[in-house]
Amino acid sequence: GRIVMMSSVSGKLSWPFVGGYSASKHALEAMSHSLRRELMPFGVDVVIVGPGPIATPIWEKAAGAVEKSLYQATFYGPLIDCFEQEVLGRAKHALPASAVAEVVHTALSTPQPKVRYTITPAPLMNWFLPLILPARWLDRIAAKRLGLTRKV
Repeated sequence: GRIVMMSSVSGKLSWPFVGGYSASKHALEAMSHSLRRELMPFGVDVVIVGPGPIATPIWEKAAGAVEKSLYQATFYGPLIDCFEQEVLGRAKHALPASAVAEVVHTALSTPQPKVRYTITPAPLMNWFLPLILPARWLDRIAAKRLGLTRKV
């Protein structure tokens, strides 16, 4: 048998303002690895599919999910606006859901599947480089993109 766990690129890469989501996906990935090893004696494999931005209604929901008026007078007010624009920008380049469906089909049907399948637009920038760059470089990239400059 085979179990396919739906994770996310965020299961490996965490960005500002989505810590809770990333934490849930990190947990799912850890559970998947543990479960795969526990089920080996029974011939049951566990495969992770980790998509990046996919064209679904979540983008519009996410962009309007934060009650911005609560933060406008704080340090985070402008940052939330910037983050919202970043989210909407990612939505423009999101892959169709059918692309994920194809990967799930592969994960389910190939005789010897990979442990993890990642599907994301611009995989070099959105997956490979963030995995090999030093964490402090990623910190600076995120800070620059979202305006997270030191205030103290």
